[in-house]
Amino acid sequence: MEEVLTALKQKVGDAFSQKTVDAAARALADGENPLRANFFATAMRILFEHTMGILTPDAEVKDCAWYKLEKEDGEPTRGQRIKYAIHGGFS
Repeated sequence: MEEVLTALKQKVGDAFSQKTVDAAARALADGENPLRANFFATAMRILFEHTMGILTPDAEVKDCAWYKLEKEDGEPTRGQRIKYAIHGGFS
C-alpha cells in the first residue's frame, strides 16, 4: 500500500493534497489504532473532494446545459462535479 500512496502523492498537484496523502498513509500505518481504516478513508474522501473542487469550478459546472439546481445553497452536487470532470460541458 505504501507504494501506491507514494505513486499517488507524486500525481497530486498541490501541497494540501500531498499532505493529505501523507496523513492517510500515517493513519493506515498506525497498527495500534482500531479506527485506522476509518481515518484513512476520511483522508481519501477529503483528497477526492479537494481534487474535484480543483477540476470542477462552480461557475463552469453551472454553465453546462445539463446543470440543474439540486441543492438549496446553489452549489453543484458531487455527482454533477463528477459528471463535469468526466466530460466537461458536453451534453
